[in-house]
Amino acid sequence: MDVVLVSFYYDKNFYCGANKRFDETGKFLKKNGYRLKVAVPKGHVPNWCDDDEAVEFDTTSPGPLRRIELFLKFQAWLKRIPKSIVISDFMPAKFPLISRKWQARQWRKSGKMLTVSSFTRQQLNRFCGIASEDVVVSHNGIDAAYLKQRTDGERTVDFLYVAHFEQRKNHPMLIRGLIELKKRGTQARTVLMGKDHGTLGEVRKLITENGLEDWVEIEGGSFSEEELIAMYLNSKVFVTPAKYEGFGMPIIEAMASGCRICCSDIEVFHEVAGKKALYFDPDDPMDIAEKLNRSRQQNADRAGLRTLVENAFTWDHTLQPIREQIEKFSKQA
Repeated sequence: MDVVLVSFYYDKNFYCGANKRFDETGKFLKKNGYRLKVAVPKGHVPNWCDDDEAVEFDTTSPGPLRRIELFLKFQAWLKRIPKSIVISDFMPAKFPLISRKWQARQWRKSGKMLTVSSFTRQQLNRFCGIASEDVVVSHNGIDAAYLKQRTDGERTVDFLYVAHFEQRKNHPMLIRGLIELKKRGTQARTVLMGKDHGTLGEVRKLITENGLEDWVEIEGGSFSEEELIAMYLNSKVFVTPAKYEGFGMPIIEAMASGCRICCSDIEVFHEVAGKKALYFDPDDPMDIAEKLNRSRQQNADRAGLRTLVENAFTWDHTLQPIREQIEKFSKQA
């Protein structure tokens, strides 16, 4: 039975956790000998995909409607091919009320669902009525390059945050935490890496108005995996004040690189980092400042951080549930 791997969010030129997962899942399936079809937007066939595996879909619709059109074309294509196992990340999130009912209906037709965390499994159960036993958790993993680096070098960046500038990533509250640190006479070199998805202007304004220009650097362009690894290795603490995440891939990348973790006290981050992180209230600048200061002063258990990642978050380990489910479906077919 063929396996169809589909993403209408995939961009082969864009660096993010979702694209990494798509790439690693495809390479994992190929390595394990599955017959694969890879469905992506036109012009974005991954470099690991063979010509006879690629299925490209084009659209002329603008904005969120683009993904809706792609999905409808994909559905029509599915009806023309033999019965297959479909792994998809499609979610028309710009229409939350419509998409919730639409997708819940589709998902209930599926034998099993795959998601990246126990937290998102609970969300699917709560908001879409998907039975928890029908949702298989397959965590995100980490590139082997992270586990080959030495972590004992000198570090000149106090705090690093890797996230696109969008509302749920909560950058302004992190800046307010840094303002509180400044009031206490403590200034720390902070680097923010990510593209602007709507909140960068507010962040820059807060930095300028509070005299943090010499302490907060923004890397807003594109960057390579090698550049990101180098930044992790040069940072003492990885911080994320995000208020909502499905997983939080930068946390495991930072742990593998020997960074201490200081993050929002939200359920999914406890699932990923456990006792290896220091948690704060993402709506409280005073608490953020206190935990940032404490985390900067702590000694990093770099060996323990890397061991946690090696034992739980390599791609070969985290993608095994996908392989197990494919084998079950193949035997039932």
